[in-house]
Amino acid sequence: MVNEHFLSLIKRYADLQPTDIVLEVGPGLGFLTRYLAQTAGQVIAVETDTSLIKILENELAAFDNVTLISGDILKIPLPHFDKIVSNPPFSISSTLLLRTLNTPFHTAVFTFQKEFVQRLTATKGEETYGALAVIASCLADVELLDEVPKEGFFPAPEVDSNIVRMRLKYSLRLEVSTTTFCNVVRTLFMKRNRKVRNAIKPLIETSCSEPRPLIEGSRVSKYLDRRVRDLLPRDFEVIADAFSG
Repeated sequence: MVNEHFLSLIKRYADLQPTDIVLEVGPGLGFLTRYLAQTAGQVIAVETDTSLIKILENELAAFDNVTLISGDILKIPLPHFDKIVSNPPFSISSTLLLRTLNTPFHTAVFTFQKEFVQRLTATKGEETYGALAVIASCLADVELLDEVPKEGFFPAPEVDSNIVRMRLKYSLRLEVSTTTFCNVVRTLFMKRNRKVRNAIKPLIETSCSEPRPLIEGSRVSKYLDRRVRDLLPRDFEVIADAFSG
């Protein structure tokens, strides 16, 4: 992203404080990094393109609060951070987001491809409603903020983007781990048009729980004849909790 108007907006949406440790994924040539470093206490920028590291070292030499890490954000151990502010590569949006939601943070501000954001913010009944929307809505408060035209980037992508802000929900009703919850949701949506009693079978086969009490006489039983695509996010929470044992 090279448009200064949107770079400034992103910084404002993150509400950066001198005590914040900010994680940035894919700093590129450091345009956003400079904005973040002006206010945040520390910026940790992770870049997978090794050819850009030397450029970034030179471009950001004036900021002693910027730490550059050369590596793949999907493979390296995540450093400690309070906020994540990033214009990540579109190709890793889903995987990066799901990994982020498994990590404690205060605020995340992302610029994602518009089509991805439509999936992220979809609600029951919409064609794009799926695992991504359910997981995100259950684990975080998601705000759709601004649309960024493709001309705001260099080189310009083929599609427009959206800025979204996310804050983790710390009062989760889940009795299972976030990892288990995500696995349950993704598995069910693999058969989004099937009834829950059929879509849930792979989960029962791999679960330590006994199939009969899991299905019969439990809170899950009322969902068995409903199709996966017709469940609300809170319904997935109930189903996932059945696997807490």
